[in-house]
Amino acid sequence: MEQNMVEIGKAFEAVANDFLNSAQTEEQLTLFILIATAAWNISLQAEGERLDSIRVFIERFRCPLFTCKGKTISTRDKIFELCDQKVRMYPELKHVIRSLDVESSEDGLIYSVVSEAVG
Repeated sequence: MEQNMVEIGKAFEAVANDFLNSAQTEEQLTLFILIATAAWNISLQAEGERLDSIRVFIERFRCPLFTCKGKTISTRDKIFELCDQKVRMYPELKHVIRSLDVESSEDGLIYSVVSEAVG
């Protein structure tokens, strides 16, 4: 069954919203969006490939650690956590996120997702 973009956006929100809402600055929000999107896409890979993809992400963004609410967090661990959450909550959604826009509104964050079915 073909999933539309609204459903992918709602699923992404369910997986990542708490994490994204924990951002305290614009810069943090940008980083957290990158981490959450990477985690979603990495969740579609075979488990053996995930560690390599996470390593590439960390190297590309020079971000082995980040700070959230005063705590230092391992980027690798956070990606694995979000990855596992996505697989647990939406194992049937096999769409890679190609682009993601997040806007703030009075009701919270609004997600606009462009995705593409894989495999």
